[in-house]
Amino acid sequence: DALPNIGIWRGVRLEGWSHACLHSLRLDTVLHHDRVFLEMEAVVENLHPWSERACVMDLEIQPPSGGAVVAHRYPVDTPPGRTVLRDTFEIPDAQLWWPNGMGDQPLYGVSARVRDAGGATGDARQFNIGLRTIDIDRSHLSEGSRFCIRVNGQDVFCHGGNIGPHDAILARISDAKYEALVSEAKNANMNMLRINGCSIYEGPAFYDACDRAGILVWHDFMLTCTTYPEENTA
Repeated sequence: DALPNIGIWRGVRLEGWSHACLHSLRLDTVLHHDRVFLEMEAVVENLHPWSERACVMDLEIQPPSGGAVVAHRYPVDTPPGRTVLRDTFEIPDAQLWWPNGMGDQPLYGVSARVRDAGGATGDARQFNIGLRTIDIDRSHLSEGSRFCIRVNGQDVFCHGGNIGPHDAILARISDAKYEALVSEAKNANMNMLRINGCSIYEGPAFYDACDRAGILVWHDFMLTCTTYPEENTA
């Protein structure tokens, strides 16, 4: 029988909210000498078409080895649509995340929730982050310029491999396969994997495994090698 490798192969769900939800949450690391800060940008969305709603966003950062939780509370009156919350706060005794071979990979637990005026939780997120900065040094040389990835201000000698879909039938790519692939990359002393533009957006288990193993991910735009018609077909 034919087994076409097309269509939906991951889970699909329908979500509904009766109050405000957390549309997105971004936490960027900022290093200032020996102090570490997080820049937060959260987007709270009020899905009601005309009524303003009072709510509270709670954010907690759990250190990798236990200890005191960094907690912040943001009361906000949300008009219909999206409201942006921004803040910058320090992480005491911060433990930095490093690529494989350059140090450890401590991960902080993040918990965020949006509650209504009565205290009922309308939306919640939980995930892990590593505290690190990443930038590309393009400083000028006598001929041309550098192209050097820097993590936490230190140059990284990137050595790794290029990966594509792990199976011709995408639905057979399990979390265990992701774990095995990343573990093998770490044991081979790799610190980067590149996902090319002919591949797929990997499942969350892949990126979580890379976080734990100290593997950087160079991610191309999908379909970048595809030929598109240049004429205006409108």
